[in-house]
Amino acid sequence: MSNRKIRFSVQAKVVALALCVLVMASGVNVWQSYQSAVADAGYKSAARLSSNIAVAWRVLNPEGQAFEVVDSELRLGGRSLNGDTEIVDQIESLLGGAVTLFLGDTRVSTSLRNPDGSRAVGTKLTSTGAAETTLRGGQPFRGEADILGKPYYVAYDPLKDQQGRTIGLLLVGLDRTAYLAGITSTVRTMIMTNLAIAAVAAVAIFFLTGIMFRPLRALKITFARMAEGDLSHSIAAPRSHDEIGDLQLAVAAMSRNLTQTIANLRRSSIQVASGSTQSAATAEQLSAGSTEQAAASEQASAAVEQMSANIRQNADNAAQTETIAARAAADAGTTGEAVQQSTQAMTHTGITLTLIRGGKHPALVLDNGTRTVKMPFSCTPRSDDKCVANYARQGVRRALQQLAA
Repeated sequence: MSNRKIRFSVQAKVVALALCVLVMASGVNVWQSYQSAVADAGYKSAARLSSNIAVAWRVLNPEGQAFEVVDSELRLGGRSLNGDTEIVDQIESLLGGAVTLFLGDTRVSTSLRNPDGSRAVGTKLTSTGAAETTLRGGQPFRGEADILGKPYYVAYDPLKDQQGRTIGLLLVGLDRTAYLAGITSTVRTMIMTNLAIAAVAAVAIFFLTGIMFRPLRALKITFARMAEGDLSHSIAAPRSHDEIGDLQLAVAAMSRNLTQTIANLRRSSIQVASGSTQSAATAEQLSAGSTEQAAASEQASAAVEQMSANIRQNADNAAQTETIAARAAADAGTTGEAVQQSTQAMTHTGITLTLIRGGKHPALVLDNGTRTVKMPFSCTPRSDDKCVANYARQGVRRALQQLAA
């Protein structure tokens, strides 16, 4: 079984709502009219019953004699009223409706008939109001009562004896059903008329709402296209200056704003795509630069390691040099005398003599201004001054020979 719910358009809902309002208004109108007609019928029936009961008294007892009960019979002026149909038929012919004489609460003469057509003599009083107000209270009763299963407008008057005791009742009644038959027919006609008016009104409302809601159908199509991404559909200028017209203006403004926003987004996406391409190229360059920097970092690391080794070696050499310098300083006195003698001997020849004794390779350096000769010797810093002096003299001779050559 399908779970799809029945869908009604706004136009159908408005028409249905209008029909409901019309039907409710018609129902209230018919009900009020019916109640007014019934109330008016009650007023009219009361006036007619008041007139009928007066006529009935003039026909029944024109001389105003007292009623009496003799041998269980209701009598008036010596005349027995039990079973006397002439008097009740005469009153009925003049007034219409029902006429009944009661002895106590029992009908002794009546124009009412049973379903089989016989007169309803001997039947009992069924109206509680009449029994309480008239039979026991001795006062007239006017109102409504069911008589033999039928509704009546009734007027009960007491029948009193010479002592003023209530011994019976006089009833004059009007058939309420017949009395209201015209009202029922009128109400039925009103209902049919109201239904016809409601049908015509529904058709008129249907066409009027169709014209009224036509812009909503156009807006529905526009929204459907916008949902599919089509913003090219133009919205017609509103013809009505109401909420629907305001809605058309708002949708038109929204469509323009969405179109502008999408155009801006497209331009932004193009710029973002271009920027992404440039970013990709920059990233490649950065990647290449990072590779080169990594290689340079490796080389720098190796150079730093080599520098550290050289620094350690220089530190060791500096320590050894310091030791040698200290020892050389001690030996400088004797060696310096030998070198000084040699230097003085060569002053006249224009040759400069320099002794290099510190370090691992001591040497004599002779320079005549155009040529330099370096003569090493094998004396160590620990050797005595004689070794240095001998090697200095021999070195000077060999250097002079080389310079002369």
